[in-house]
Amino acid sequence: VHECRSISQRIADIIFLDGDRDQSISSFPCIPDEFFIDMESLWKGRVKRIHAEDAFVEVERAAEALSLA
Repeated sequence: VHECRSISQRIADIIFLDGDRDQSISSFPCIPDEFFIDMESLWKGRVKRIHAEDAFVEVERAAEALSLA
């Protein structure tokens, strides 16, 4: 039982929980929201940002560059 609790806690430390609100889908005025929903909804909100910070930053930069293109 202790091992199950320990494993459950480790999983909870990594995955997104309802209290985490730093994972909103990207949005830019000149790009349809559906584009970002299709591209980001499969992975955003599943893993806490602190465990994939580099990926989040890269996606945000790419989204901004796309909006300026």
